Parts: sequence; C-alpha cells; structure tokens
Amino acid sequence: MFVAAQELRTHGHADGATAVMQRAISWQLERCSRLPVAFVDRMLLARMLYEIGSWSEVSQLITELTCERGDDVDLIGFAGALSARTGNAWAAEDGLATLRRVTGAFRFGRHLIWAARIAALLGQHDDALNHLRGAFARGAPYGVDLHTDIDLQPLANDTRFRELLRPKS
Repeated sequence: MFVAAQELRTHGHADGATAVMQRAISWQLERCSRLPVAFVDRMLLARMLYEIGSWSEVSQLITELTCERGDDVDLIGFAGALSARTGNAWAAEDGLATLRRVTGAFRFGRHLIWAARIAALLGQHDDALNHLRGAFARGAPYGVDLHTDIDLQPLANDTRFRELLRPKS
C-alpha cells in the first residue's frame, strides 16, 4: 500500500494516494500495537506519516528511535529531511554535513541517498545530483522507488535527474 500510494502521488493522483496511504498507516499502526515492535516497523510508520505531512508524529518517532540507534544513517538522514521540510535549515545542514562525513562500513550509498534528499529539499540541486551519483558509485540500486521519493521531487523536472534515473542498456 505504501508503494502504491507513492506511485499514485507521483503520477498525479493525490486524492487516491492519500486514501491508500491512510489505509497503509492504519495497517502499520495495527502492526505496531503488538509488542515488541521492531525498529524497522517503527521506521516504516514514520516514513508513512512523513508522506502525509504529520511532522509532529514523525518527530516524536524519530526522537524515540534515535535513543536506540543514534548513529544510524537512515535516522540521521530522516531527521535532516524532516528539518528541511519544517523550515529548520540549520538542523538540515547539520544532518547533511554529518552524512557527508560518513566513512567506514560499506553502506551501499544509503547515507548519500539521504544527503541527496536533504540537498534537494534545500534547493541544492547540483549537490543532490552529485550525492546521487556518489551513492550509485557505492552500490546504491537504481531502483524504481527513486522516481517516487517525495524528497527527490524537487528534482523531478531537472533533465539531469531524469537522465540519471533513465534505464541504460
């Protein structure tokens, strides 16, 4: 349902997307009502709530999850993207700087996908595209999900972005 809602939104069916996302959230809330609740399930719920703009609920979930895994690149990136969306440019830039400094364990470019999202939300299109290229060079898949990524939507009309995501072969 989550992916279907993203596809609907991306392709201009906002009302249908909202209805499907609300169903997905209800389903995920039901799953999360049973203890213990896995980290990944709470992250998914946060992503769903983020898609509909429930910033305070997302912020609360991110805060709780950060207490468990404060150095998780997905949480750092998610917090940075939320900051960009809610107008806290300083915190967004701080998250972006943290992601740019990530070294060590091979993360398949996830940290740079998040950096691209934050940069796109901040209007830094050149940086966002460079981060995406860096992510792909580190093993991030050219998945179909990138064209539906709500945080990369500021790049949707950029021909460089469309070319970057275009299948080649």
